[in-house]
Amino acid sequence: MSLFDNQPSRFTEKIDVLDLLINLLREHEEKLDKLVTRLEVMGLNSESIEKLMSLIEASDEDLDLSEYLHREGVELNPR
Repeated sequence: MSLFDNQPSRFTEKIDVLDLLINLLREHEEKLDKLVTRLEVMGLNSESIEKLMSLIEASDEDLDLSEYLHREGVELNPR
């Protein structure tokens, strides 16, 4: 048995390890993408909450809702 008899199997093992690492990194990337999407949605939700709070504050100022929406650039009947 020579020293080089074991080389192909070691090479295959190394390729298998690299393949495993690539798959693991791909899975982590997908999970991170999902987390980023969730964070973006949460950010949009917080913006919506802030707008609702502004609406509530505007109602405290006796500001007409249609006036407030017009001031904010929101169309009531978008086309």
